[in-house]
Amino acid sequence: MSNVFAPFKWSALFDKSIALLTAFGHTVLISVLALAIALVLGLLFGIMSQSRYRVFRIISRIYVELVQNIPLLLQVFLMYAVFPLFGLMMSSFFIGVIGIGFYHGAYISEVVRHCQRGSTRPPTPRALQTDRPYGMLFCHRPSVSFCRLWPYRLPI
Repeated sequence: MSNVFAPFKWSALFDKSIALLTAFGHTVLISVLALAIALVLGLLFGIMSQSRYRVFRIISRIYVELVQNIPLLLQVFLMYAVFPLFGLMMSSFFIGVIGIGFYHGAYISEVVRHCQRGSTRPPTPRALQTDRPYGMLFCHRPSVSFCRLWPYRLPI
Protein backbone atom coordinates (compact mmCIF):
# COMPACT_ATOMS: atom_id res chain seq x y z
CA MET A 1 0.00 0.00 0.00
CA SER A 2 1.40 3.37 -0.99
CA ASN A 3 1.42 6.57 0.99
CA VAL A 4 -1.69 8.74 0.99
CA PHE A 5 0.40 11.78 0.18
CA ALA A 6 2.17 10.19 -2.77
CA PRO A 7 2.74 12.71 -5.59
CA PHE A 8 0.93 10.68 -8.24
CA LYS A 9 -2.28 10.84 -6.21
CA TRP A 10 -2.20 14.64 -6.25
CA SER A 11 -1.50 14.98 -9.96
CA ALA A 12 -5.22 15.23 -10.83
CA LEU A 13 -5.59 18.12 -8.41
CA PHE A 14 -2.61 19.96 -9.81
CA ASP A 15 -3.81 19.37 -13.37
CA LYS A 16 -7.08 21.13 -12.57
CA SER A 17 -5.65 23.85 -10.33
CA ILE A 18 -6.57 26.72 -12.70
CA ALA A 19 -10.19 25.56 -12.84
CA LEU A 20 -10.32 25.18 -9.05
CA LEU A 21 -8.89 28.66 -8.47
CA THR A 22 -11.37 30.12 -10.96
CA ALA A 23 -14.26 28.38 -9.17
CA PHE A 24 -12.96 29.65 -5.82
CA GLY A 25 -12.89 33.21 -7.21
CA HIS A 26 -16.47 32.87 -8.47
CA THR A 27 -17.57 31.60 -5.06
CA VAL A 28 -15.99 34.56 -3.28
CA LEU A 29 -17.49 37.01 -5.79
CA ILE A 30 -20.97 35.49 -5.40
CA SER A 31 -20.64 35.71 -1.61
CA VAL A 32 -19.55 39.35 -1.63
CA LEU A 33 -22.27 40.47 -4.05
CA ALA A 34 -24.94 38.48 -2.19
CA LEU A 35 -23.81 40.04 1.10
CA ALA A 36 -24.20 43.52 -0.38
CA ILE A 37 -27.73 42.72 -1.56
CA ALA A 38 -28.57 41.11 1.80
CA LEU A 39 -27.35 44.12 3.77
CA VAL A 40 -29.37 46.57 1.67
CA LEU A 41 -32.54 44.46 1.81
CA GLY A 42 -32.05 43.64 5.49
CA LEU A 43 -31.67 47.27 6.48
CA LEU A 44 -34.57 48.36 4.27
CA PHE A 45 -37.04 45.74 5.49
CA GLY A 46 -35.78 45.91 9.08
CA ILE A 47 -36.47 49.63 9.18
CA MET A 48 -39.81 49.12 7.42
CA SER A 49 -40.85 46.56 10.05
CA GLN A 50 -40.67 49.23 12.76
CA SER A 51 -42.46 51.90 10.76
CA ARG A 52 -45.48 53.69 12.14
CA TYR A 53 -47.27 53.00 8.85
CA ARG A 54 -49.06 49.67 8.84
CA VAL A 55 -48.56 49.07 5.10
CA PHE A 56 -44.76 49.09 5.49
CA ARG A 57 -44.94 46.70 8.43
CA ILE A 58 -47.18 44.30 6.48
CA ILE A 59 -44.93 44.35 3.39
CA SER A 60 -41.88 43.69 5.55
CA ARG A 61 -43.58 40.85 7.42
CA ILE A 62 -44.74 39.20 4.18
CA TYR A 63 -41.21 39.36 2.74
CA VAL A 64 -39.59 37.93 5.85
CA GLU A 65 -42.13 35.15 6.39
CA LEU A 66 -42.25 34.16 2.74
CA VAL A 67 -38.48 34.08 2.23
CA GLN A 68 -37.58 32.46 5.57
CA ASN A 69 -40.15 29.68 5.24
CA ILE A 70 -39.13 28.58 1.73
CA PRO A 71 -35.81 26.70 1.58
CA LEU A 72 -32.98 28.42 -0.27
CA LEU A 73 -32.53 25.53 -2.68
CA LEU A 74 -36.19 25.72 -3.69
CA GLN A 75 -35.99 29.50 -4.17
CA VAL A 76 -32.95 29.20 -6.42
CA PHE A 77 -34.58 26.37 -8.37
CA LEU A 78 -37.72 28.46 -8.89
CA MET A 79 -35.62 31.36 -10.16
CA TYR A 80 -33.75 29.03 -12.47
CA ALA A 81 -36.80 27.16 -13.83
CA VAL A 82 -39.77 29.55 -13.51
CA PHE A 83 -38.30 32.97 -14.40
CA PRO A 84 -37.53 31.89 -18.01
CA LEU A 85 -41.22 31.01 -18.45
CA PHE A 86 -41.99 34.70 -17.92
CA GLY A 87 -39.20 35.84 -20.25
CA LEU A 88 -36.69 36.73 -17.53
CA MET A 89 -33.45 35.02 -18.54
CA MET A 90 -30.50 35.26 -16.13
CA SER A 91 -27.20 33.44 -15.90
CA SER A 92 -26.69 30.96 -13.10
CA PHE A 93 -24.17 33.37 -11.54
CA PHE A 94 -26.77 36.13 -11.09
CA ILE A 95 -29.43 33.66 -9.98
CA GLY A 96 -27.07 32.55 -7.21
CA VAL A 97 -26.27 36.13 -6.20
CA ILE A 98 -29.90 37.23 -6.13
CA GLY A 99 -31.18 34.04 -4.46
CA ILE A 100 -28.61 34.10 -1.67
CA GLY A 101 -28.97 37.87 -1.25
CA PHE A 102 -32.76 37.72 -0.90
CA TYR A 103 -32.61 34.77 1.47
CA HIS A 104 -30.08 36.26 3.86
CA GLY A 105 -31.67 39.71 3.58
CA ALA A 106 -34.68 38.33 5.44
CA TYR A 107 -32.48 37.17 8.31
CA ILE A 108 -30.63 40.47 8.48
CA SER A 109 -34.02 42.19 8.52
CA GLU A 110 -34.93 40.25 11.65
CA VAL A 111 -31.67 41.29 13.31
CA VAL A 112 -32.31 44.96 12.50
CA ARG A 113 -35.92 44.69 13.69
CA HIS A 114 -34.80 43.10 16.95
CA CYS A 115 -32.19 45.79 17.52
CA GLN A 116 -34.60 48.63 16.87
CA ARG A 117 -37.28 47.05 19.00
CA GLY A 118 -34.91 46.44 21.87
CA SER A 119 -33.48 49.95 21.82
CA THR A 120 -36.77 51.52 22.92
CA ARG A 121 -36.80 49.70 26.25
CA PRO A 122 -35.01 51.32 29.17
CA PRO A 123 -31.88 49.45 30.20
CA THR A 124 -32.08 47.31 33.31
CA PRO A 125 -29.13 46.63 35.57
CA ARG A 126 -27.45 43.27 35.06
CA ALA A 127 -27.83 42.48 38.75
CA LEU A 128 -31.62 42.49 38.49
CA GLN A 129 -31.63 40.02 35.59
CA THR A 130 -29.76 37.20 37.25
CA ASP A 131 -30.26 34.92 40.23
CA ARG A 132 -26.55 34.36 40.93
CA PRO A 133 -25.05 35.26 44.30
CA TYR A 134 -23.78 38.82 44.66
CA GLY A 135 -20.13 37.78 44.39
CA MET A 136 -20.77 36.17 40.98
CA LEU A 137 -22.44 39.20 39.39
CA PHE A 138 -19.27 40.73 38.02
CA CYS A 139 -17.50 37.56 36.88
CA HIS A 140 -18.74 37.63 33.29
CA ARG A 141 -16.89 39.37 30.48
CA PRO A 142 -18.68 42.32 28.89
CA SER A 143 -19.78 41.73 25.32
CA VAL A 144 -20.37 44.19 22.51
CA SER A 145 -23.64 43.81 20.72
CA PHE A 146 -24.58 44.99 17.24
CA CYS A 147 -27.68 46.54 18.76
CA ARG A 148 -25.59 48.97 20.78
CA LEU A 149 -23.88 50.35 17.67
CA TRP A 150 -27.04 52.18 16.59
CA PRO A 151 -29.31 52.61 19.62
CA TYR A 152 -31.82 55.01 18.04
CA ARG A 153 -35.03 54.34 16.17
CA LEU A 154 -35.50 55.99 12.82
CA PRO A 155 -38.59 58.23 12.56
CA ILE A 156 -40.49 56.58 9.69
